[in-house]
Amino acid sequence: MEKEPEFGSVYKDYSGLCEFKKMSQRRMVWPDHRTKFISGGNNYYCRPMAKDEIEKVCLLYWIGVPECKGTNFDFLHNPPAMREMVGDGDTFMKKDWFIYVAEDMASGALCAACAIRADRLNMTIWGEVGVIDPHYRQKGIFSDFLEYMNEVYPLTGAEYGLAWVATFHTISQHIMERLGWNVCGLFRGGYIMNHRGDDYYRHPIILIEKFFNDGERVTPKEMELTSRSRFILNAIKSQG
Repeated sequence: MEKEPEFGSVYKDYSGLCEFKKMSQRRMVWPDHRTKFISGGNNYYCRPMAKDEIEKVCLLYWIGVPECKGTNFDFLHNPPAMREMVGDGDTFMKKDWFIYVAEDMASGALCAACAIRADRLNMTIWGEVGVIDPHYRQKGIFSDFLEYMNEVYPLTGAEYGLAWVATFHTISQHIMERLGWNVCGLFRGGYIMNHRGDDYYRHPIILIEKFFNDGERVTPKEMELTSRSRFILNAIKSQG
């Protein structure tokens, strides 16, 4: 049996430039976090999606975000594909995607949802696609729901959060900034989105970030950057 080759030397030694954690202790979970809020005199219940609600959630995305059709997020419209992504039976809430919802307690209707993704080896949580039922828009619900999601993210165990925000939706931009998320990029050709039928366009997105669970302590602060990259870093730092 051949001897396993030794590792090479690390390209850059970060000893003294940041703290370290153990690779073997990385762990992320989908938390069973629940909360209630009142908006416009109505009561809403935020919680993880239930196993038997996949069809309802797909319908919510179908009417609320038709732009997902035929894209990387097409599974949000397709119940069998969604089951594959979020798990089914014993694998439910154990895969890399999951969805949290807001329920109208009076009617039992699902009025909001947010699909998020765990990058487990990188200890990073991604906020991907949120949706509000068109009948519930302009009622202040999304603000409370995003506050709830902001509570969910660190409970996953993630050290770092990334999310993208639509450039046509300044309300969600303001909400996430208020919740402590910093703008770290603007991807002008971010995602292909459906624009009715067979047409698509590239939707510009804003990338935002936030550290959790001591993630900032294991992130080096010293970087070797070009003047353009340094300009961007200074702009990020200026957000506080």
